[in-house]
Amino acid sequence: MEDFPRAGVAVTELDDESWPMFVAQRGAVVVLTRSDCENCEGFLTDLGSREFSVGVIMLDAPGAVEFKRAYPQISVEASVLPFSILFERGEWVDSVMGARVGSILRWFD
Repeated sequence: MEDFPRAGVAVTELDDESWPMFVAQRGAVVVLTRSDCENCEGFLTDLGSREFSVGVIMLDAPGAVEFKRAYPQISVEASVLPFSILFERGEWVDSVMGARVGSILRWFD
């Protein structure tokens, strides 16, 4: 399995080649965003300094079609960006809308 960046490293931008291995990790956070998301940059910077893997999928960029197909519920659930999903070894465990770092940190308490 590919090694993804850990604490203190910028988030990993994911695409259809990399997201399956990324979500297969234990305790991986995937953040869905768009290039025009005003709240996302600071949020991602804060998450990138934490002790867990953080990947980002840009919904308005090419390259994540298979992720959208694999998790069709994002079209309904991800109404507020950023939208963060906790994965445990490939399973969608929990999710949170908005730039709520505290909610995500509780996943790792």
